Amino acid sequence: MLWDKLEFIALIISICIEGVFVTIWAKFFGIDGKLLVIISIAATLITHPIAWKLFLDLSPYLNFPVRSLLLESAVILVEGLIYKIATSYSWRASISLSFGANLASYSCGLLWYQLLG
Repeated sequence: MLWDKLEFIALIISICIEGVFVTIWAKFFGIDGKLLVIISIAATLITHPIAWKLFLDLSPYLNFPVRSLLLESAVILVEGLIYKIATSYSWRASISLSFGANLASYSCGLLWYQLLG
């Protein structure tokens, strides 16, 4: 039960961080960020629970850095695909947006883990 609550908290924090990132991205490029925020929420709602479960399930087999690299890479690709499908962005822009949003979220997660641990 504790992991369920922790995952929910991490999900909400990820949604917030990635939402802020895509809003800043949109302002930087002078575009309306509302659609990007909706896409980022949807993408995170899809990928976060799956990545969380896999992260726990793979813990006996792979160490933290390897699990993180594999899962975050997969999340970046899937969310990049979601951005590509939902917008008219190029693959480069879609993957860059996904990479930046996930890097921000992952970095804050590491910081949170260090502060709590």
